Parts: sequence; structure tokens; C-alpha cells
Amino acid sequence: MKEFEGARVQFTSVDPMTEETYRFSLGDLKEDADAAVILSVGDALKEIIDGDLESTKLTQTYNIG
Repeated sequence: MKEFEGARVQFTSVDPMTEETYRFSLGDLKEDADAAVILSVGDALKEIIDGDLESTKLTQTYNIG
């Protein structure tokens, strides 16, 4: 049986001056969160962080057993 345990999204940005990588994560997302909504959160982050968002990753965890 497959049971949903949780999900999180991770946004990665790179500082253009230092080339350092920064990651921002949000947890406790619902199962199959809408990709358009996740991308809109990323768009909002772009307004308040230094650097550009390089990637957005959604991870969902299931208990199979």
C-alpha cells in the first residue's frame, strides 16, 4: 500500500557576484501540489532575493509497505 507522508519544494538561487548557491525550502505541502502555484511562489521569491532562481524541485515522500 502506498501512503502519502509529505512533500516539500526547494528553490535554488545563485548569487551573481559570489557564485554561491542558496536553497530555500518549504515543507508540509499537500500531495500533488499544483505546479503553477509552486512556480508563482518562486516568482514572488525572485522579488526579494539576490540572484536568479536556477531551479525549483518538488519532492514527495510515500510510505510503501
